[in-house]
Amino acid sequence: MRGFCDKIDRDNLLLLWLALFRADTEEELCKIDGLGVPELSEAVNAYHTVTTSPEYEEYERLMVKASHDEAQALYHAEQRGEKRGEKRGEKRADNKWREVVAKKDAEIDMLSAEIEALKEKNQEI
Repeated sequence: MRGFCDKIDRDNLLLLWLALFRADTEEELCKIDGLGVPELSEAVNAYHTVTTSPEYEEYERLMVKASHDEAQALYHAEQRGEKRGEKRGEKRADNKWREVVAKKDAEIDMLSAEIEALKEKNQEI
């Protein structure tokens, strides 16, 4: 919005209102107020009246609190999700480990049976 006072015709109310709606800083509001357009000066004064009221301050406090609460809720949900994921991962790893052990036990049993069979053949010879 820099240089908007030079580019906007103070008689073009539509562009002046748009500039007011887009104003992000107190400096920009002061520049708009300084143009001397009565309707806009009244709007800037109304804005200042509203934003300095106790009701607005309470509204802003509640908005900040709500934003903080939302961030906290998301953080805690993420933490719970990570813990659940870790537990599931541990459970899967445990199950996978049991599967590997069971498979190796089966292989050992099969090899033991083959060794016994070979021993018996060897004794027959």
